[in-house]
Amino acid sequence: YGTIIQSRDWLPDMIGGVEWLAMDNIATSIYIPVYAGAVDLPEFYKTPGRDGFTYKSSWWAVNRMSTLAAQRWGDMHKDVDAVFVPMQKELFDNAPAFEKEMLELYKKNPKQAQEKLTEYTLFWGNKVVDEAWQLGNDLWTKYDEKF
Repeated sequence: YGTIIQSRDWLPDMIGGVEWLAMDNIATSIYIPVYAGAVDLPEFYKTPGRDGFTYKSSWWAVNRMSTLAAQRWGDMHKDVDAVFVPMQKELFDNAPAFEKEMLELYKKNPKQAQEKLTEYTLFWGNKVVDEAWQLGNDLWTKYDEKF
């Protein structure tokens, strides 16, 4: 997995502190933002993966797809990139506007800002896991009998 820690002292802690979290091989993962103000994570991110395969674990969603892609990397990374690169770009590109919105909300209602930060983290965490499961299924289907 990978993490990037962002600490910005010019923003309130709940907005300025962000852990960008990727669940497996960086080449086949997406960094989701986990804001310091978020008070919850998707269930997928709370479920251990190392105890055995489960559809309830974010690690397994990404690891399964990543392991499949590694079998024919030259071909499959293009399929992974077609889905994950635009999503990652959207997350990074939208962060400044989202954080500006959260700062304005924080000045009026810190509790509501915290709720929105949590919702954002939950949304993106779930979206990435759903996409990873689907992408793994798509790789199985497209490359069936071609491993």
